[in-house]
Amino acid sequence: MLKPLHHRRSPVHHALMSCSALAMLAGPLPTWAAPAAEPAQVQARQVQLDLPAQPLDQALTAFADQAGLHLLYTTGDVAGQVSPALQGSYSIEQALQQLLAGSGMRWHFSDARTVTLRTAQPAPQAVNLKPIQVSVASRTSTAISEIPGTVWVVDQQQLREQIDSGVSLKEAIGKLVPGLDLAPEGRTNYGQNMRGRNVLVMIDGVSQNSSRGLSRQFDSISPFNVERVEVLSGASAIYGGGATGGIINIVTKKGEPGPARFETQLGASSGFNNSDDLATRFAQSISGGNERVNARLGISGEQNEAFYDGAGDQIFIDNTQTDLQYNRTIDVLGTLGLQLNDQQSLDLLAQYYDSGNHGSTGIYFPSLNYNSPSDLEDAELRSGYSSDLEPRTRRLLLNANYHHTDVLGQDFYLQASYRKEDDNFYPFPYYNRATPTGSRGVYFAASQQNFEVTSLKGLFAKQWDTLKLTYGVDLDRERFNAEQTTFNALTSSASGGLDMEKESKAARYPSYRVDGVSVYAQLDWHASDNLTLSGGARRQQMDVDVSDFKGVPGGSNDYQVNLFNLGAIYDFKNGHQVWTNYGEGFDLPDPAKYY
Repeated sequence: MLKPLHHRRSPVHHALMSCSALAMLAGPLPTWAAPAAEPAQVQARQVQLDLPAQPLDQALTAFADQAGLHLLYTTGDVAGQVSPALQGSYSIEQALQQLLAGSGMRWHFSDARTVTLRTAQPAPQAVNLKPIQVSVASRTSTAISEIPGTVWVVDQQQLREQIDSGVSLKEAIGKLVPGLDLAPEGRTNYGQNMRGRNVLVMIDGVSQNSSRGLSRQFDSISPFNVERVEVLSGASAIYGGGATGGIINIVTKKGEPGPARFETQLGASSGFNNSDDLATRFAQSISGGNERVNARLGISGEQNEAFYDGAGDQIFIDNTQTDLQYNRTIDVLGTLGLQLNDQQSLDLLAQYYDSGNHGSTGIYFPSLNYNSPSDLEDAELRSGYSSDLEPRTRRLLLNANYHHTDVLGQDFYLQASYRKEDDNFYPFPYYNRATPTGSRGVYFAASQQNFEVTSLKGLFAKQWDTLKLTYGVDLDRERFNAEQTTFNALTSSASGGLDMEKESKAARYPSYRVDGVSVYAQLDWHASDNLTLSGGARRQQMDVDVSDFKGVPGGSNDYQVNLFNLGAIYDFKNGHQVWTNYGEGFDLPDPAKYY
């Protein structure tokens, strides 16, 4: 478990250094999916391999990296076994047959890029210690058993069990991942920390965080489009800013080779409070492809009504961070995988996500008077609510990942991404300036905060017999602006805060731009069959430009930080391991508030 050693806060940034050592309708409606075809074309795909004879666990890690696959297996099943050398061009099937010859292991494809390995007759009650390969934050594929840290993988079945009970994605992850705080039911995930620190949330390696610090990272994707969730606990120098508590990488579903495959989900949940608390879900996807091209398109929709507590009373609407009562969500996500040749592949993703309020129930204040004594006491929920600016999260995400298995004898990865996000808030009451407070009435206003984030990340990876070197460059640019909509005070007061007509719009926070440039390197050394040592460093520079705001001049500044990590893991080869690590993380304070 990670134990903080040192924490420092200054006007410009704070850094973390740490050291670690060891009521529903009788259930949702059933899900239907057409069976997937056997991916014979994937098994026949040719790959270039450069694998020396080595422990089988290490060979499988290197093979997965060079072939662009994810391998799922129990490390104890391959402990003490040695693989033959593989040099040259092989089909996936040939390579697996030769690597696993005499090991007593069988394999099958779970999907186009995931291979599950099992013993021919698995022992009952086998200990499943760190069994899976992960690529948290789109770095190279690494076996969990070789990571000196706490890593969790939440698979699709585990997610489905939670989601089908009526909880959201962030609530499901909070229940399944130790060390991650439980999530609130609203739109925000504010306060859902890991080991007391903020987490960096990603979708296929693309950050959903921002310097502004809004906590809507999980209000970004439908669980229907999620394949699994990878969680790395603790600060990490490799992933840089925002990862002081850990990293959560949401991996999306991809297309599989074979004929068209359709998946349909229908679901509903209710506490039988008439239809006032009914939540409904519908989702549909189509996927398919061949050894060169695969694709998937998934469309998901969800409609919530009111939320009630255990006593049968409706939960009050959150007019600060907003909630998901009377909320409608649409998620459209498409992926395209291209095998350009035996050495090159390209994966594309496009997503549109819209989650917003569509209800007519709002907060009614009975004691509002236009420009005369008013108070906000005795508020209640009533129908008749209408607003020109509804609480909403709207996102557009574009992502491209390119992989070449032999650039100057190294694996090369290049990722380019673009994210545009608009976040609206609930109309909030403010007292007009007067003495005593409330003597001149109240007015209502709501903000809309907008982000544009572009990034380009390049990475090289080289595997030798006992050494693996990973190094690269990250380039990021984030733009932010915010507007405040003020509603007609006469109309809002006369309706008790139920009728919100836009009257004016002005800047809410100063606009800013943050440019980040980072270089990093990570070295992993298999010192022996039992001992693996790792270390890395990151140099991160961030340039901040803040615009003028309401008579206050803006300005610019730049920040540099060096981050380091060290780790060691000892494998007893009997299903038990001991590990220790040291890591550093970095957070930039909110430029819109604290510049």
